[in-house]
Amino acid sequence: MSGTEGYVGTNSPIAKYQEFGTSKIPPRPFLGGALAAKGEEVAECFGGALKATIESK
Repeated sequence: MSGTEGYVGTNSPIAKYQEFGTSKIPPRPFLGGALAAKGEEVAECFGGALKATIESK
């Protein structure tokens, strides 16, 4: 990844079952909570990078 890319997620093969649950286990979300907690911070960072890229052209 470059300085203008990011990734939110996991490469865990069981993450989708934890996040959304199955017919036998209840959901135990962790990605949604992270988004809720950091969403505004990420948006501000992305907005600043986008503004700087546009202004440099």
